[in-house]
Amino acid sequence: MPLPLRCIVMLWVGWLLIWLVTAPFVARTVVRPGIGELLADRLLLWGGAMLLMVRGSGLLLRALSAGPWEGWACLAPVLVGLALAVWARLRLGRNWSPMPALKEAHQLVRAGPYGLVRHPIYAGMLLALAGTALAVGTPAALAGLAVMAGGLALRIRREEAFLLGRFGDAYRAYRADVPAVVPRLGPRR
Repeated sequence: MPLPLRCIVMLWVGWLLIWLVTAPFVARTVVRPGIGELLADRLLLWGGAMLLMVRGSGLLLRALSAGPWEGWACLAPVLVGLALAVWARLRLGRNWSPMPALKEAHQLVRAGPYGLVRHPIYAGMLLALAGTALAVGTPAALAGLAVMAGGLALRIRREEAFLLGRFGDAYRAYRADVPAVVPRLGPRR
């Protein structure tokens, strides 16, 4: 395995460790969706992850690149994406949940990365997954990225409905002010 890809794997392992270590320090869940509601996005996420891990020659990546730096270029979006996801996870603190859920004393978080986009964990994950798919460089990895993007889109839609139901007008105002996944490049309207 090339060094850049090994570095990408280590970044994902570090991200997973942070997720596991911080998971117990969340508030008690008061309301959570049923497993049936989450089945579609979970199947897409796990299925996409399996495709992303299919090993290949990386011919696609080599065809798209001009030199030996291509693997290192793929490392940057993985690093930035996972850093954004971790920053957002830590900013949520006790409000975090692996699925849309109402926590005890749940608050709407609008600061830090949540002032840039409403779903910075998902935005970071998409960026990191795109870098990973390009580094793996197989058609299966790109298909895995597309499948996982579909799963995250379903999850975002479900989370938007959940937050709108919980926070009402405050969430409507937040939604009008802050984009969902891709930050605005120009000044706010």
